[in-house]
Amino acid sequence: MGDDQKRQQIIETLISLSIDRGYITSDDIVSTADSIDLPLDDIDRICETLIDNGIIIRDDEDASDRVGNEDINGYLSVYSKIEYNEVFKRICYIHESLTTYINA
Repeated sequence: MGDDQKRQQIIETLISLSIDRGYITSDDIVSTADSIDLPLDDIDRICETLIDNGIIIRDDEDASDRVGNEDINGYLSVYSKIEYNEVFKRICYIHESLTTYINA
């Protein structure tokens, strides 16, 4: 199996895992790459492809335990989205003229 086929197999496996969990971890990426004997230098390409496809990559499994990750219904939300919302609020506070673009 060529490296391109190996990369595609890893990407498909990780996308499937992200659909089940809502995210993947960096450990998932490394262990999947190791199981198929893909060179470590190809991990960057895999990560770029996953991010381009909207896959959330977390550093560890415990990322969901951080403060601020649960909404009022108790469901886990994406930590980065919470951070972005805070950034957007701050931008709108500093430059009200940008509110139209951010809320679009």
